[in-house]
Formats: sequence, structure tokens, C-alpha cells
Amino acid sequence: MDLKEYLKRIGFEGEAQADLRTLKNMQTSHLLTVPYENLDALMNKPIILKNELLYDKIVRQSRGGWCHELNGLFHWALEQIGFETWFGNAKCRSRDGKQWCRDFDHMVCLVRLGDEIFYADRPFHPILIRDGEVSKQATGTFRLSFCKQTAEWSLCHRGKGASGEWATMLKFWTQPFLLRDFQDTCTTYEKGLDQRESLLGVTPVVVKSDPADSTATHMIIGNKYRLYCNVGLKNKTTCLKEDHVTLEQLHWKLKNIFGINLELEQMDSFYRHLPQAHIDRAMGR
Repeated sequence: MDLKEYLKRIGFEGEAQADLRTLKNMQTSHLLTVPYENLDALMNKPIILKNELLYDKIVRQSRGGWCHELNGLFHWALEQIGFETWFGNAKCRSRDGKQWCRDFDHMVCLVRLGDEIFYADRPFHPILIRDGEVSKQATGTFRLSFCKQTAEWSLCHRGKGASGEWATMLKFWTQPFLLRDFQDTCTTYEKGLDQRESLLGVTPVVVKSDPADSTATHMIIGNKYRLYCNVGLKNKTTCLKEDHVTLEQLHWKLKNIFGINLELEQMDSFYRHLPQAHIDRAMGR
């Protein structure tokens, strides 16, 4: 890895050291510059979890990726800086909220600083792994809780709903895993073979925070574009704008909002076959 090029890609400024300040600034920079996206899966390009391939895609091609790719490369950069870090197995709730996804559904980075371990994941700032730890961030308030019987940690979120109730977003374990341990699940999602996460293999999902406003998020699902903002004392998520996008408009938004420059011919191959039912369900309709 050319660490300088990686740090330039994510917009990190200053000296990178193995400390909490650097970790926090790297996560913030990454969130504002590198989009979450699944477009390779729609263009029949295999997603291979190897460091050099991830570096080429995200840094050299100025693309994004989904969690296994983004956190996979982030982990490599942390190692290059000198952090003690490893991968943790995590799983999110299914889209219907009624069940949990499979093991290795989500990848998190765990980082040791002195006697403390931090949860490091692309969408968030670092969170100290301690039972009951509460972290207030731009997108709401987060809390960690530990279950001794299962040795699992739960990441809970409060802020999207007006009630202010805690909602469990994901579960994770602190046992170390390797990058290749996530490949099978990554391939399963890429091919749309798991109905709990079938959306990733059939329709565009692109998400990026607004560099000018960390409370605002741009999102594309299928042929729909939305701009969200977390507002108010309870950080209630509000949709500020929603548009139906044509192929040409999607091409423009990917390039000018998300920094993804694809050929129209590449996009046409999946745009013509968008599953409207999946899109409507994902958009809450």
C-alpha cells in the first residue's frame, strides 16, 4: 500500500500516528469521501477480498465498496500506520427487522490502544468497547452492551425515531478473524443468494455523507435518490429531497455527488432491469 495515496484518497490531513485522534480523524475523513456502494455486483464483477485489489478499486479507481471492502482496506491502512487491529465478525438485522443476518454479514475493525479496545467501523466515530458505553455522534447516540452468556456485543442506536427508544443495530464479537473469512458471505450477497440481504445483488445502493454537512446523507437505491438530514434534539432523520432518476441523471449524480465515474453502457446493463418491488420495499413503501 502507498499509505500517502490512501490518506489522500480519504482526505486525511496531518500526521498519521497510532493514536485515538488519528483513528477518529481517519474515520471521519473516510465517511465524507468514500461512498458505500455495490455497483460491481450489478456489473458482474466479482468482489474479491484481497488487499491489493481493494486498494486498486478504492484508491486508484476512486470507487467505493460495501463494508467488507471499505473496512478491509481501512484495516490495512491502520496496520501500515502502526495500529494493533483485527477484524471482528458482526451481523445486522435483516431488512424486515424480524431476524438476524448470517455470520460475517458485516465486518468491523477492532483497535487496541493501550489497555482499551475500540470499535472502529466506517459509518461511525470510534467507540470504546465497554459495557454501557454511550457515544453521541452526528447521526444519533450509540450505546454498547455486553451479554456474558453469548459473549456478544450489541450496538444500539437512538435518534431516528421521535420516541427516543434504543434500537439494536447489530451484534459483534471481539474474537479475531482474517479478511478471507468474510469471502463466502461477501460472494453470497454479491450473487443475491441470501433473501435477508438480496437487495445488494440486484439494485444499486449508494450512500455517502455530505462533506459540507456531516448531518446530511445522500442515498441512491435503484432509480430513487434521497437526501436525508438528522435534525433536532433527538436527531430525527428527515428526508429533505426525493427524486426519481433517469439513467442519465443517475450517471450525473454518481459522478458529481458520489465521485463514481462509470460509463453509461456499464450502467445501462443493470438500470434496465431494476426490480421495482425491491426498491419500493427498501424505500419504506
